[in-house]
Amino acid sequence: MTFRLSKQKTQVNFMYSDKRFILIIVVSLFVTTILFSFSPIKQDNSYHLFADSRDLFRLPNFLNLITNLPFLIVGFLGIRLTSSAKLRPQDNPIKIIYLMFFSGILLTCLGSSYYHYSPDNSTLFWDRLPMTISFMAFFCVVVGKCVSDRAGLILLWPLSALGIISLIYWHSYDDLRPYILVQFLPILLIPFILWLYNGNQNNCNFVWLVLGFYLLSKIAESQDSKVYENLHFISGHSLKHLLAGLASYIVYASIKPKQTIEQER
Repeated sequence: MTFRLSKQKTQVNFMYSDKRFILIIVVSLFVTTILFSFSPIKQDNSYHLFADSRDLFRLPNFLNLITNLPFLIVGFLGIRLTSSAKLRPQDNPIKIIYLMFFSGILLTCLGSSYYHYSPDNSTLFWDRLPMTISFMAFFCVVVGKCVSDRAGLILLWPLSALGIISLIYWHSYDDLRPYILVQFLPILLIPFILWLYNGNQNNCNFVWLVLGFYLLSKIAESQDSKVYENLHFISGHSLKHLLAGLASYIVYASIKPKQTIEQER
């Protein structure tokens, strides 16, 4: 027991004395300072006006509702896998982080569906809350795999708390700056971490795919109307849900033991 505590303490001390880690802290502080030098950013009410608002089966915004199903499926599969003893040995130390990630993904289906049923700032809070939990958990997965298991576990709870606080702040003061920070700073830092800590040697290649599909989902969201005008059957926002769901599935596929994949085939 003493040896284990000593080893964990050594890992933490190394993390704080590592120049690469210090560089990440400096970049984080710089981005935070730049963002908060701007005036408060209010939620634009036009955000709630989606290109595809068609009703079906008496459900408003039907496609924006139904395209949340991938989050439910991937979340359920991920929770079932991380709750079992089937994880690969290299992923087992950060099992709780994966469990947090997939729990957030599953709840995203519920929160996003609730929001799209009646879009406004109040329901948007419940849409963003589980997404924020997943963002923070995914960042901790990358830290856990590339820096150290202990570092990822140490960061999980404070970062999750910061994510929740950022949403409470937005909802209370109509200022999106903290939420923008917790959503996009991890996405900015992850490539730094992969580069500085040789992510390719730590089985982190899947992270690039996740980032790629997440970026595509944000592009689709920003082009909501144009996608709908060109494709007619689906809007950019609905496409965003499908691409983000695919990104979450890539995380699930990255931790599935090969035996499980072969059995499913």
